[in-house]
Amino acid sequence: SGLGRVAVLDFDVHHGNGTQAVFWNDPDVLYASTHQYPGYPWTGASGETGVGNIINRPLAPGSASEPFRDAWTGILEALAAFRPEMVLVSAGFDGHRLDPLADLNLETEDFAWLTGQIRNFARDCCEGRVVSLLEGGYDLESLTESVVAHVSALNT
Repeated sequence: SGLGRVAVLDFDVHHGNGTQAVFWNDPDVLYASTHQYPGYPWTGASGETGVGNIINRPLAPGSASEPFRDAWTGILEALAAFRPEMVLVSAGFDGHRLDPLADLNLETEDFAWLTGQIRNFARDCCEGRVVSLLEGGYDLESLTESVVAHVSALNT
């Protein structure tokens, strides 16, 4: 038999409107996203909740570490109540302060922090089952640093 409950955690600067649409009515999948809002694709308002399985935590342009970490702390609390058997990560690093396509002011350390939180959660809740997929990131230097920090945090 397959997995019963899966969580998709998305920290790309753009809202995952397609992912949200696919799982909108599926109570066995929790989709959680932080993203710059307003901004393309103009979806991801906090009131978009599906059947209670969608968590959108939009971040205003100019947001930095504190609102990002606060949002994810709340999401991780909801994730614990959901009890997924696997976590999928949509790892977008285009929220980095050096990225030219958006206006979030995140640092490499923010991505490492979140990845460590996800890793610890997965070890405690779902036998360490985490799959991470690379999403955005357009400044090659900050992308490289952030990916290295992300992979290192997954493997710590």
